[in-house]
Amino acid sequence: MAKKSVQFKVDTKQFVAKMKAKLGRSQPDERDKRFMGAYVVNQIKKLSSKGISPIKGHPKRFPAYKGKYKEGIEKRHKRFKGKRLRPVNLRLSGDFMKSLKYRATKKGVLVGFFKPSEAAKEQGHRERANGQGFRPVIPQRGETFIPTIINKLVDIMRKGVERRLKR
Repeated sequence: MAKKSVQFKVDTKQFVAKMKAKLGRSQPDERDKRFMGAYVVNQIKKLSSKGISPIKGHPKRFPAYKGKYKEGIEKRHKRFKGKRLRPVNLRLSGDFMKSLKYRATKKGVLVGFFKPSEAAKEQGHRERANGQGFRPVIPQRGETFIPTIINKLVDIMRKGVERRLKR
């Protein structure tokens, strides 16, 4: 059964703990959460459009297309108009990546696919449904984003804390 949504929680508490010694106690405000969410969504879209996984520890490049999907691209079937074999960019109609969103919450930011139809696609990429390669873009339990994304999130929080401390 398909999940209703697939998401990764950016728990801001872990970053605050690292900064307490230097910057004191402060939780991110709504502005910081919006910046963080928009940044993560943009990075996932940017990386996946190049065929690169945003999840730490996964193969850097998404696996190649195969089977009937690959044949359709090679034969230039109308369903695959403009599609190429490389990069493997998870874009066909564009609906999947358009539905990648973020939501600011009391404790942090949720980034994911909140529409059940698009969550099912992410789940299919993770579970290799219908012969797909392993191409998830949302970290699950025990996973995290690549260091460049995490480092930028820490930087956004640091700047937000500094901004609030100047008040």
